[in-house]
Amino acid sequence: MRHANTLEFAPETTPTVSERVIHTIADRDGISPLDISPPLFDAVDPDALDRLCGDGDVTVAFEFAGYRVTVRDGSRVELAPLDAAGD
Repeated sequence: MRHANTLEFAPETTPTVSERVIHTIADRDGISPLDISPPLFDAVDPDALDRLCGDGDVTVAFEFAGYRVTVRDGSRVELAPLDAAGD
C-alpha cells in the first residue's frame, strides 16, 4: 500500500515552491529544514522549479531525500516514500 503525505501552504507562508518542498520533507521527518541531506539542488534546480511551478498550472515530480516529490498547482506538495512508490 502506498503512503503519501500532503501539505498545502498559503502563498504568504512560504514564498517559493523549493522552500515548500524543503519544509514539507522537514515536517514529515520531524527535523529542521537545515538538516535535510542531500541539498535540494542535488536533485533539481531550485530556481528552475520555482519558475516552472510559478504559474500554478503545472505538475512536477522528482525523487529527493527518500521521497517521490510531486508538486501540483504550485502550492501542493505531495510526498510518497520511494520504497512504497512502486507498490
